[in-house]
Amino acid sequence: MENILSEYDKSPGIISPDFEKMDLHLPKRAVFAFLGEKRIERFVLARGGEKAGTFVSLTKDFPLWMIKADKEELCILQAPAGASAAVLLLERLYAYGVEKVVALGCCGALEKLAENVFFVVRKALRDEGT
Repeated sequence: MENILSEYDKSPGIISPDFEKMDLHLPKRAVFAFLGEKRIERFVLARGGEKAGTFVSLTKDFPLWMIKADKEELCILQAPAGASAAVLLLERLYAYGVEKVVALGCCGALEKLAENVFFVVRKALRDEGT
C-alpha cells in the first residue's frame, strides 16, 4: 500500500509561490534562521552581506539577505514561528532558485546540556497539517 503522504496533485496551484514575479535569482543554498531579525541583520552586515529583496506576508515583511560564504553565495532568511508560515516562505525560496536549506535556531532543553550543542535532526513528526 502506498503511503498517503507520497500522493499529491502535480497540477499547478491556483496561487504559485512566485506569485509576485520578482526579478530575484537566489543562490542554491539558504539558511532558514529561527532567530531575531536584528540578530540576523547584524550577522549579515558584519560579513559584508546585503539585503537582496523582501518576501511580504500578511503579518510582517521578511528581508532576504545575501552573504559570501567560502566563495559561494548564501541566502539567509528569518524563519517564522508556525509550520504553515514556514512552509509558505520555504516554497517561495525554492521558487526563486534555492535547492538546499538548513534550518537553525536555539531552544531550551529538558536535560542538562552544554551550551552550543548541535543536534542533527534525522526525522520529524508532522503535526500541523503542512
